[in-house]
Amino acid sequence: MWYNLERKETGKRWYEGMSAMNILVCDDEIEIADAIKIYLENEGYSVFKAANGLEAIAQLDKYEIHLIIMDIMMPKMDGIKATMKIREEHHIPLIMLSAKSEDYDKILGLNIGADDYVTKPFNPLELIASCEITIKKIYGTWQYGNETTYLSNWWIGIG
Repeated sequence: MWYNLERKETGKRWYEGMSAMNILVCDDEIEIADAIKIYLENEGYSVFKAANGLEAIAQLDKYEIHLIIMDIMMPKMDGIKATMKIREEHHIPLIMLSAKSEDYDKILGLNIGADDYVTKPFNPLELIASCEITIKKIYGTWQYGNETTYLSNWWIGIG
């Protein structure tokens, strides 16, 4: 099954002819951050990286970020403290990505301001779907149809 997000009037993919959504990936495991970057860039997103919570907060001052993917266990400032600090000033959608998979950890992440919680190891398609759903919830409005789901001037074809 594939999903295609296109503009209704032009038929172009959502990112063609417009600025891409900027996603900040904050993970101290370079290989994981690089892999996520590749997957997201293939979907048309612009991706910025940070290796800890302090770097993530600094990136927010430099760039217009539309979504944050935040690991929990990192040096200098962990993802919990970083999320709490970010929530003091920003309402940017945030997805926790962590090896901590206990119910308590998920509930804590959601209670401090995460919009979703994905556990490691993760399926890249699940993470991309979470990103897209979170972005649509924050930046668009769903309208339901039979074969096509409309999002403002965009449509999602499912095939």
